[in-house]
Amino acid sequence: MFGSELKFRFVGWAWAAVAALVLGLLTVGAGPAAAAGDGTPDVPFSTNTGGGFGVDPVYSVVAQPNGKILVGGAFTDLNGVTNNRIARLNSDGTPDASFTTNIGTGFNDTVRSVAVQSDGKILVGGDFTSVAATSSNHIARLNSDGTPDAAFSANTGAGFDDDSVNSVAVQSDGKIVVGGSFDNLDGTPSAYIARLNSDGTPDVAFSTNTGAGFDGQVYSVVAQADGKILVGGFFEAFDGTDTYRIARLNSDGTLDTAFTDNTGGGFDNTVYSVALQDDGKILVGGAFNDLDVILGVNYIARLDSDGTPDAAFSANTGTGFDQDVYSVAVQADGQILVGGRFTSFDVGNTNRIARLSSNGIFDAAFTTNATGGFNNTVYSVATQLDGKILAGGNFTSFTSVIDLFSVRIARMDGTAPTPTVASVAPASGPPAGGTVITITGTGFNPATTVTVGGVACVVTAVTATQITCTTPAGSPGAVNVKVTNPDTQEATLANGFTYVATPAPTPTTNPTPTPTTTPKPTPKPTPKPTPTPKPTPKAKTVLKVDGVSKAKAISAGKRTRLVKSVRTNGKVTKVRTMCVLKGNRLNKRDAAQLCGIKVFNRNSKKVRVTAEPTCTTGLKVRVTITAKKAGATKDTWRKTWRVKSNSAIPCSLRGTG
Repeated sequence: MFGSELKFRFVGWAWAAVAALVLGLLTVGAGPAAAAGDGTPDVPFSTNTGGGFGVDPVYSVVAQPNGKILVGGAFTDLNGVTNNRIARLNSDGTPDASFTTNIGTGFNDTVRSVAVQSDGKILVGGDFTSVAATSSNHIARLNSDGTPDAAFSANTGAGFDDDSVNSVAVQSDGKIVVGGSFDNLDGTPSAYIARLNSDGTPDVAFSTNTGAGFDGQVYSVVAQADGKILVGGFFEAFDGTDTYRIARLNSDGTLDTAFTDNTGGGFDNTVYSVALQDDGKILVGGAFNDLDVILGVNYIARLDSDGTPDAAFSANTGTGFDQDVYSVAVQADGQILVGGRFTSFDVGNTNRIARLSSNGIFDAAFTTNATGGFNNTVYSVATQLDGKILAGGNFTSFTSVIDLFSVRIARMDGTAPTPTVASVAPASGPPAGGTVITITGTGFNPATTVTVGGVACVVTAVTATQITCTTPAGSPGAVNVKVTNPDTQEATLANGFTYVATPAPTPTTNPTPTPTTTPKPTPKPTPKPTPTPKPTPKAKTVLKVDGVSKAKAISAGKRTRLVKSVRTNGKVTKVRTMCVLKGNRLNKRDAAQLCGIKVFNRNSKKVRVTAEPTCTTGLKVRVTITAKKAGATKDTWRKTWRVKSNSAIPCSLRGTG
């Protein structure tokens, strides 16, 4: 690990080096100017993280509304103290020691995704099978203090099978969407996508509606406000329908076919990150070069809200990035943060981190402020409510300031958004004070203060768009409500709250009412209900597969017949095979080398499929067959076989050792 000398040796001259780089190079490049200092390394933050996260990468960084920072990855220590795959930092970068204590032994394998619920509980997905020595297969939930939520783990049952969870997202109704490389959830077939109820129990109806699911890994899931779900990954189809690396599901788990139609040919390679803008447009980052008919989008693209490629955005990005994009995030002002493996964008150098304007133009000043970027891969970027920018990955320093050690985690300065106040509810209360009000607007952060009539309103909760506080005492009448951020930016809602005095009660006399006689209504004859015609059920395709190998595992070095033939009242429309190594779908060349899959009489009822694996460790073979009768719904059959483990026959690809 890094010693104390490394932690503090930069304090003297590295501050000057950073200042010289920022002030001396600020005019380099073209495009929109960054706000003063945006992208500048937050040196005190790096100092406080000390030795950082050791030798293993950070894969997920999340800013909590209270200013604390959650970090997940493959690491096992933070600044020399054991922290197995998850940790929390205080807002200044110092480790949150109580969180570390509460999670005990942590996770037993890599954490790949972290998400925070509205109640402060923390969802975690990854390669792990236990948390704090308690079984929890690839999905877990922590309480806000870091203690494991045992009831949640119990409700997930057997959890996900022997592969990984890559992405977790929380819907507005509290349900939890999960994407990864798994095949089932607690015994229910759920191919690469699943949903949990808020208590952790599987949403079986959702899995039923997804049918055969995706045919390849899911790397990113995003929950839209309308309940629809954006999905990115390395798939080519969903439940038998072609949809290349990007898809949108309806809230019930069925495919949004209009969105798929609008994306056309989709992306030509993996999508790693999907982010949603406030205007509904969809940002996509990954390993791709082309989007439908738009060639050379190179690792970054944008779709309109209906899935149509945004050609104007692609025109502004020029030649794009030179290598993979792993993370995309949107700032409050609409600017776009990008992290990955790249070292250049269009015509400018920018190492592993960059910022684009809302229309895709490169922000060269941001890269200059960031001293050129990082010395290794960035896997995750995120923004705090105060505008500061977080990055996690496999780096150890900023590129141009080699003594500014930022081991797997860093923070950069950013401009806090200007606050706005749209409404106050309730808008009135008694002069004695004590009314709990909710202020709705934008640009709030954990240190935002509030005054009502010039007197402090005691704040009890803050998010980016809502503040809850308790009113002070005041005189009857309307008063202003003002919010102020730590950077002194403020917003006022004139006469936003009214102190209303309670009037003294007026004595009243009750006159004796005059009795009245209400005539009985004439009864109307009850009309007979018109019977609702029964809908004509749609015909169904029947698909039966014969000669299927009943074993769950097959042997290496031996040809096994997986499928002999099929019986169907329709036509075989698609036969799809897949060779998966440790959760990753292999390309045609590598699949042929390792799995030896052969298909005979493709798209015929006499279709036959065999496999002859050449190695064992982490290898799976999958076959999907789809049939359809004219005028009927299609039917899809799918089965996966693992290859029996044999340490004497490890898997190795050509050119990879």
